[in-house]
Amino acid sequence: MNESKSPGLPRLEVLIIGGFFLIFTFWAVGKCSATRNTYRQKEEKEKLLAAEEDSIKTLLREKRRQDSLAKAPIALRTETGGTSQAYSRLYVVIDGLKMRRTPSLNAEVVDEFRLFEEVYFLDEVTEFTQEINLGKEVANEPWVKIQSKEGRAGWVYGAGVNFYKKKHPGAE
Repeated sequence: MNESKSPGLPRLEVLIIGGFFLIFTFWAVGKCSATRNTYRQKEEKEKLLAAEEDSIKTLLREKRRQDSLAKAPIALRTETGGTSQAYSRLYVVIDGLKMRRTPSLNAEVVDEFRLFEEVYFLDEVTEFTQEINLGKEVANEPWVKIQSKEGRAGWVYGAGVNFYKKKHPGAE
């Protein structure tokens, strides 16, 4: 028996194998491109997050710098137009805080302040403390001499002012 091989059969096998190879090549290139795009997107997201983190750090650094400048002592102007020594900034932490002529609850009221209003500490504190009911708590603090932005000086209860803008938790 003489088997004759048809010349078209090997060509058909080569064409089928070649077709599968081409299909596999296109599929692999597509997969590689998709993977490459995924990595590029991931890198871009990481760069954006790093830039955002850097900008947030910059903003926080700037805020800390501004806060430190805001808490720095400032020079107050006197009635004659000159400047006196530098005084620290304080904030009113009890709404309706009254400034009095002398450090006593019975003293004449000179001024009344709103919550978070800025005042200046005149470096005087009473040697005695006084217990005062603030509503939610009883505080035992000294009296503090301050000056308002308008230039009036007087005494306020120590629990009513602070170096930071935060409402006193015991006040109603």
